[in-house]
Amino acid sequence: MKDPREGLEFNKNWRAYATVKRLFSDEDCDRILELRGELSKGTIQKEDGLPDYRNSDISWIRYGESSAWLFRKIKPVISKANTQFYNFKLTGFTEPLQFSEYGPDQHYAWHIDLGRGELSIRDRRLLLLGAIA
Repeated sequence: MKDPREGLEFNKNWRAYATVKRLFSDEDCDRILELRGELSKGTIQKEDGLPDYRNSDISWIRYGESSAWLFRKIKPVISKANTQFYNFKLTGFTEPLQFSEYGPDQHYAWHIDLGRGELSIRDRRLLLLGAIA
């Protein structure tokens, strides 16, 4: 039987994550905190009664006049990481930026974003995480 992987070219540069240090200045962080708006519970629950994948407080930063600078700042970073490591066909920002805040007993566990309806047709995406301390 023929190996189904025969003839496929794998991306040898692929990384699980890439790190960028000091993308945001202290002033940028203050501006992001102003953009975040009011936080609400951001819980992803497992259907089998096990602990939640994520327990945090979240808000959404939509593209607009006050947030355009943030989207412009992260776009080249995402593009560079994509070019270096992934080579996905990116189409732009299709959703608002998610701002997450974690308290002492809150957490984020590895999970796959799949679900019913619109969640079942999502395509690949790149995630940019930033820490504001």
